[in-house]
Amino acid sequence: MPLLAVAFLANLQLVKIVYFKGQPGSLARKRAMGHFDKLAQVVILMCVAFLVRMGGELGASYFQHAAQALADPLPLNAMEGRETVKAWFLAQGHNIYPSMQSHPFLVTIYPPVYHAAIATMSLLTGWSIAAGRLVSLGSFLGLSLLVGWWTYAATRSRLAAAAIVLLTLFDPVLAEWSLHARPDMLAWLLALAGAWAFWSAFRCEDRSDRLALAAGVLLCLACFTKQQALPYLLGCAVWGLGKGRAGLRPVLAMGVCAAALGAALTGLLEFSSGGHFLRDVALYPKLMGALPGVSTMDNLITRLLQVWDRYAVLWTLFAAYLGWAAWNRRWDLPAVLTVVNAAFMVKLLASWGADVNYAFGAVLAALLAVGLLLGAVARSRPYGMAAVFALLFLWLPRPSGHAEQKAADLSGLMGLSGSILVNTEGGHLFLNEAPGRDVTFFDGIETQLYEQAGLWRAGESALVQDIRDRRFDRLVFYGDFLPPGVADSATIFYETVGHQNHYAVFKPASAGLIAALAPSGHSHVSGQGRAMQNGLSTLNAETEGLAPLDRKHPGVLRFRLEGDRPLSAVQATLSLRVDPKDPASSARCTLVDVDGRTLADSVAPREGRSEVELKADVPGNVVELLIELSGNAWVETKYGMLAVLRASY
Repeated sequence: MPLLAVAFLANLQLVKIVYFKGQPGSLARKRAMGHFDKLAQVVILMCVAFLVRMGGELGASYFQHAAQALADPLPLNAMEGRETVKAWFLAQGHNIYPSMQSHPFLVTIYPPVYHAAIATMSLLTGWSIAAGRLVSLGSFLGLSLLVGWWTYAATRSRLAAAAIVLLTLFDPVLAEWSLHARPDMLAWLLALAGAWAFWSAFRCEDRSDRLALAAGVLLCLACFTKQQALPYLLGCAVWGLGKGRAGLRPVLAMGVCAAALGAALTGLLEFSSGGHFLRDVALYPKLMGALPGVSTMDNLITRLLQVWDRYAVLWTLFAAYLGWAAWNRRWDLPAVLTVVNAAFMVKLLASWGADVNYAFGAVLAALLAVGLLLGAVARSRPYGMAAVFALLFLWLPRPSGHAEQKAADLSGLMGLSGSILVNTEGGHLFLNEAPGRDVTFFDGIETQLYEQAGLWRAGESALVQDIRDRRFDRLVFYGDFLPPGVADSATIFYETVGHQNHYAVFKPASAGLIAALAPSGHSHVSGQGRAMQNGLSTLNAETEGLAPLDRKHPGVLRFRLEGDRPLSAVQATLSLRVDPKDPASSARCTLVDVDGRTLADSVAPREGRSEVELKADVPGNVVELLIELSGNAWVETKYGMLAVLRASY
């Protein structure tokens, strides 16, 4: 029905032109023209009514989904909890760019503007993930209105402005990301506001300097919300310089203001963080990007295809805009912003962790550019207005409902007490104080990547050592993206209590004494006792694991555990591998007591890797694991360790 109204409007305009072409200016002709105009206005009102109805249905669907998201305590994205916890730390006056030498182990890759916004919003909402989502939602709504106002100011077309507002507000990808507690929407709101202020500086001569300074402040704050907003600052400078001498003063005012404020904020944050701010927001991303396999052509092609799939219509219309702008010799800021952002986008999308949000800067600028084209189309006769209506009816998504979500069952998490270690990705549930609960936070995702960048070693950190010492009453991990040292130590020294809503809860292992032997020969002991190894020098590290140093002679490794009092039982776990093609190869492990008597033993089968578990009662407080390898046989690491002994009293 809406498209029929559009077609009728287009045909009505055509009939009007053809029928009255060449007719004398008689009174009858003027009356007929008036009737045609009134009929056209009726059809236009019908199109507007259809558009209002579609917008209302889309708005109802979007805000229903938004209400569900605000009420949902679980993360929509693994980053949401992390940013909320960082905001909480900031509000408490703690350093969110710590030294990584002690708790909390946090790696904050973003400057703190978004975290400060969450902290402010939490005054209204309390500490929950909803605070960050409200900041993103409000930023997205403001962003949608801003692109509409900019389009209207540039084109004086209410229809083009309304079209861009609707296309932005109800874009499925932007709308979904607007509900994530992540800095994207606030960063792009500030960036667009800065670009609009800079554009306005060329239209208002009496306020040019003040608007250019305001642009510098806003664009600087955008970069201190998310570094990916930098292309907007550069794009504004390129556009201003492209306007010749008239653009030099605004560019200098904007650039000097942004540079001065940026330097002041950087100095303040670097000083207050103990010299770790630039390490986390600049050095760490640079080192990560240089790692092999992080940025690849396959990643780039895959992400570009995703961006094209979601925004094929937009890029097609932007190409049409470029042709129209070239024909009319236009030098529009949105076009420059799109091109500059696209250049950065290619680099960003090549990263293995990239997502479609890395293209938002280019997408929003392209929407503005398309708005300029729609403004020109809407004013053209006879089909312009009909074409814009038709585009809207075809481009806007169809309204769809959202299934009502069941309330998340968090009973197994909220009732936890004692000392708790939780990763920030799911730590937002533990921000509010509870009697008898002491929570320690750490970043799961970023610490793993931080270790890969060579800036930190989990195995040597107090974080992993405290897990090995079973210092915490409970470990709570959201997701499974953790540093290997953390995940392995939790598996060895703790045992799983249960899983709930992507959360895994661990309690200290029941064994009174646990000892783990690392490939380096270092022993990690939890409990009252000590452990030592002998014979590691007879083995050689190879790809498959540790093998005899000399294939002609067996390699023998002894791992001894001594308790501070008599032990009752012991369990040994390790992984062995024997080459099935070499008849002279063998692998044997034995548990012996202090007098060398065999308590339990096992010979690895000739079938490749085998998981070995030995159990025995222990007479006394000393037990020793003996590992004998001959030929092509290896002892391999399991959870980062060569062998683990668990003893009970």
